[in-house]
Amino acid sequence: LKNEQIWDRISNETTDCNVIICDENDDKNERLKNYENDLRKRRELNEYREKENAFLRESLRGSRKLLLLENCKSNGRKELSGCKNDAHSNCTVIETGYANNAYIAGDTFCDSTSMNESEPIPLEQVMISMNRVAEHLEKREGREEESKLLRDFFTQKPVQQAIESNVIVHMKNNKTIEPKPTTSSDLSSTITDCNDSKMLPSTRIEGDLKIVKVNKCSDTYLGATIRNEGEKVIIGRVVRGGMVEKSNLLREGDELIEVNGNDLRGKSVTEVSDILRSISGELSLMIAPLDKSNDNSQMQSSTQIRHFRALFDYNPEDDIYVPCKELALKFQRGDILHVINMNDENWWQAYHDGCEMNNSLAGLIPSISFQRQIALYAREFEREKQLENGKNKDFFGCKKRKHLIKGKWKKGVEEMKSMDELNDENDAEILTYEEVMLYLSKTGRKRPFVLCGPEGVGCLELRQRLAEYDKDKFASAIPHTTRPKKSGELDGVHYHFVTKHNFQEDAKAGKFIEYGEFEKYLYGTSLASIQAIINQAKICLLTLKAENLKALRRTTFMPYVVFIAPPSLQQLRRQKEILGQHGIKDEQLKLILNEGKTIEKHYGHLFDRIIVNVDLDRSLEELKEIVQKLETEPQWVPSFWPINTNNIILSTKYEEKLIY
Repeated sequence: LKNEQIWDRISNETTDCNVIICDENDDKNERLKNYENDLRKRRELNEYREKENAFLRESLRGSRKLLLLENCKSNGRKELSGCKNDAHSNCTVIETGYANNAYIAGDTFCDSTSMNESEPIPLEQVMISMNRVAEHLEKREGREEESKLLRDFFTQKPVQQAIESNVIVHMKNNKTIEPKPTTSSDLSSTITDCNDSKMLPSTRIEGDLKIVKVNKCSDTYLGATIRNEGEKVIIGRVVRGGMVEKSNLLREGDELIEVNGNDLRGKSVTEVSDILRSISGELSLMIAPLDKSNDNSQMQSSTQIRHFRALFDYNPEDDIYVPCKELALKFQRGDILHVINMNDENWWQAYHDGCEMNNSLAGLIPSISFQRQIALYAREFEREKQLENGKNKDFFGCKKRKHLIKGKWKKGVEEMKSMDELNDENDAEILTYEEVMLYLSKTGRKRPFVLCGPEGVGCLELRQRLAEYDKDKFASAIPHTTRPKKSGELDGVHYHFVTKHNFQEDAKAGKFIEYGEFEKYLYGTSLASIQAIINQAKICLLTLKAENLKALRRTTFMPYVVFIAPPSLQQLRRQKEILGQHGIKDEQLKLILNEGKTIEKHYGHLFDRIIVNVDLDRSLEELKEIVQKLETEPQWVPSFWPINTNNIILSTKYEEKLIY
């Protein structure tokens, strides 16, 4: 219809104007002649279609069927919601359908009776009426040629599209439009600071369609994604923080029919995105809403907010599976993410901790299940690749974890492993997220402070300096040993002296968090010694190997772990010289650097903080600041940690600020 209106307008303008043909350019003259021929052919085609339409209108309006629709009285049936059809009041039901008495053989009753032209006829009703008229012409009057012409005309796709477009345009311009029960004042109180763009009241239209109007600035995102389902353009995802989500006028699953008069059906998501991006100012969207029952269930399931710590690095530019790179959220291991929508089983909507959520869109992050699937696929691919190269690997291509016991700790200690190694020696854990909550103790309970790093990086030196800084605040756990007591040593002060048999029995019972052998004597740090420091209301200082951190996190101590990373080779050499260690070879220093990288790669997800030990004095000050924040500010801790009622959990309060 739009093309016909354009051609008619061009035709009228051409007949009213004098066409001047210039002899200077023969090509231009030829194009003008071709243009006039096209107009003539177009007018002939329009005249032919008008004759066909006139015949069809008279055939439909003059039928007994339509007369019965206007004049028949109610037959006593209960009124139903909708339109009551009395056309079949004179029909007898038979096994194959209706024997309709509205059509009488040989009677082509035509009258000046006309339908109400203010109401459009849907395509389905037109096709039903056409089939009945064609059947009447063929069987009752023997006019098979006209019946075939009628069927061929209405089954053409352009004709059906024209009928549908006429219905849509008619409903859009209908004066009986009933506004949706949403006022501009209601929306203005809901939509705040949307980058100078706002959603206007939507209008409910007949046929279960509605128009949503938006005042949109150029290059402003509406906060929704689209996808194709056949020729349909569907709202694929409503993103939290955008105009669409705040206005509550569009839902996931709604179909976009047109924008500012441009038909979107049959267009790709790229084409629709380009159209929306090019429009600024008022944006009028005609949509077909999704079923309300499905929509309500989605909204109810997206109200809970959960907090996670990322245990892996994610860059959407390297992800071929992300559905929308523009919305994907980049994060690093250790970042706190606030997940506000988990409806999609593969992609969640989340914010970075500290992000201004009122003025920004939520980002997409892979869900736990989806990330695990990708990791398993990558491991299987790597395993097959290694098998092709003739290398023997463990299940899924994972190597057995190498022990990081070096230096003075002998290989014989490997027969008596830590609690973590006993349980997870062949652990092929896939790291995704760890659910966390905010925690702050109000009872004065101190959390153990753990320093971890490669041997020789300075963990022992920093622990000693921190303990000497405030002896009333810090204390080191007293270790157990099987060696004889030396002169001046006190049992329970310098060491807990025990027999080798008792030490081994305690080790088997899991009473040590870490232990090993040095010069044929056993040394270890027990859980009881850590608890004793906590009972004194002091901060227990520990230096542990990275492979024992997981076992400590499974206890009730709630430790805070700081990884002491080595600096550059030159800075590390300078530190050793300051401590009086001269003549250290580069190979020894490189061994420390490599071990630090290995520890951070395999155990970095267990660290709360990383400090590069460039200078001992500077590192000591950083540790003091961290301890001060632990006592005065809430910290994110794993949600599986046991929290008693004497401690403050601030995650609930934080959620109330996020809900808007």
